[in-house]
Amino acid sequence: MESKLLTVAVLFGVLSIVHSQGPQWKPCDSSKYEGVVATVGTNATVTGGVVQLVKGTGVIFDVSFKTNIEVTSATAVVHGIIAGVPVPFPLDNPQACKDSGLTCPLKTGTGYKYKSVIPVKSYYPDVRLVVKWQLNDEKANIIWCVEMPAEIK
Repeated sequence: MESKLLTVAVLFGVLSIVHSQGPQWKPCDSSKYEGVVATVGTNATVTGGVVQLVKGTGVIFDVSFKTNIEVTSATAVVHGIIAGVPVPFPLDNPQACKDSGLTCPLKTGTGYKYKSVIPVKSYYPDVRLVVKWQLNDEKANIIWCVEMPAEIK
């Protein structure tokens, strides 16, 4: 019995370590998206699932996804949600099909990897927030939307 408990405890510990190494993203609260996200990654330090956004740097985020519709063009939209209030987080390049790893048109059912840099300005306040990041098509349909906890330092 002790052996089984020890095995379960070790397995849980390993899974916790592996799980805590990446950002703790989740789909945004919405009933309909035109795509499916497989993974979200970042070059930022992630502590306890929280993405560390260091002022004066640019943080790379990448999303692997499939779209359920054909997309002619796509635009990235990022908000920092602070105390429940969404604040626009401007991107240097919101056009997803230009220098972001995507080539439009995007075909239905095909896997894609989108990559973008979010500039973290030195004048941003030290704050915990939720990063809400979405990709919209040319008709303002949401292809995908993810949220992840972050901290600006």
